[in-house]
Order: sequence, then C-alpha cells, then structure tokens
Amino acid sequence: MASLFKPEIKKSLTGTVQYKVCGSKGSYNLTYHDDDKTCQLPEVQKKWSYSFESKTGNYAYVAAQSNVRKGKVVVRIYFRGKLVKKNSASGDYAIAKAGGYLF
Repeated sequence: MASLFKPEIKKSLTGTVQYKVCGSKGSYNLTYHDDDKTCQLPEVQKKWSYSFESKTGNYAYVAAQSNVRKGKVVVRIYFRGKLVKKNSASGDYAIAKAGGYLF
C-alpha cells in the first residue's frame, strides 16, 4: 500500500524536474505544480513539456484532461533525467494525472 506521508530523505539532491504531456487528438487542459505555484493551462495543442529546478523531498504533480470524445492523454514526470511517474487515460474527456514526492 502506498504511503501518503512524505518520505524521509537522508541527503537532499537538487536536479531538473520535467513534465511531459501528449495527447492523441484535439486539445487538452493542463494543471501542474512546481515549487512555487500551481498553474492551469487551457486548450494546449500537441506535445507539451515544462522544466524547473527542484530537490528531493519536494512534491511534483501534473494532470491533463482531453477536450474531445475518444481521446487519449499521457503524462510523465522525470527527475534528474529518470522517469519517476507515468500515467495515461483514454475515453471521453479522459483525465490522466501523476504526482508524488521526489526522491
């Protein structure tokens, strides 16, 4: 069972967090969180990515909702070049989300 508590970090490491989102057709709405803020972007077309600097123990989150019927969205979170979370969804106005503490 997954823990809802922040993991204990023995040594803090900094690095680049990268969110990548893609969809099958049409546009999608995005919500993401970086160290400073939560942002929403409506009507994103094609592939989207966003990068920022963070450190272990911080929380990362990205979600996308398709704006079309029978659509597909895929969200990915990378930290220090390594894929740490991935999720996808398909169907009418599908929502995919990924989040967690960086380690």
